[in-house]
Amino acid sequence: MSKQKSEDFMNLEEFRNRYSDASQTLFKDGIEYSILGNETQNEYDLLADSYDVFMREEFGWYPEYIIPIIRKFVFPHQLILDAGVGTGLIGQELARYNYKRLWGIDISTQMLEKAKTDGNYECLNWADLYKPLAFEDNFFDAIISIGVLIHVNHPQLLREFVRVTKRGGHIILANRIDRFRAFGFMDEAENMTNEGLWKSLHHNIKNYCTNMTEYINTPDLHYTEDVYQVLE
Repeated sequence: MSKQKSEDFMNLEEFRNRYSDASQTLFKDGIEYSILGNETQNEYDLLADSYDVFMREEFGWYPEYIIPIIRKFVFPHQLILDAGVGTGLIGQELARYNYKRLWGIDISTQMLEKAKTDGNYECLNWADLYKPLAFEDNFFDAIISIGVLIHVNHPQLLREFVRVTKRGGHIILANRIDRFRAFGFMDEAENMTNEGLWKSLHHNIKNYCTNMTEYINTPDLHYTEDVYQVLE
């Protein structure tokens, strides 16, 4: 085993133990919080080297699952924000289909460094999704955020997504049902539909973690896939 693989293995074991701890929950004011999410930046900085291996081998999670949805609604020439880009797994897949105008933001500087290595993103920046996005109104053609909002107890972020997306543009989300509901994103999405800010074009429920028996057998741990179009 090479030195790099040995280091990856040790980091993977640490990640597995930490994520097992993180699967426990805390309750504050009736809202569920992830232990991992309480220190998201530090945790993901530490786990950046093992993240890709962990997601594929432990969870059986593959970014390919969401790619057909993205390709259906977003064209390769359009400017796309990957909100919560992580190590750039989505960008790796989109690059196969000649998507070149990818921008990414994340709270983990170490993950951003890994995302840079493949050269699939035009621009990568650190960002805290609890704060207003540092982009002008109507800036992006589309936003994708996959498996990210379960760590962000801030449903008003959806309104920021709408603000920085061009009218007629698309917002593509995929997140675990239990957290998406507990953090208020489902209610906020419905409110925004009723206010005429966007409309739903696609909704589906899918298990994204094919190696985890607990996830397979628990509907609330499946993922909700949603595509919204920002209205004029």
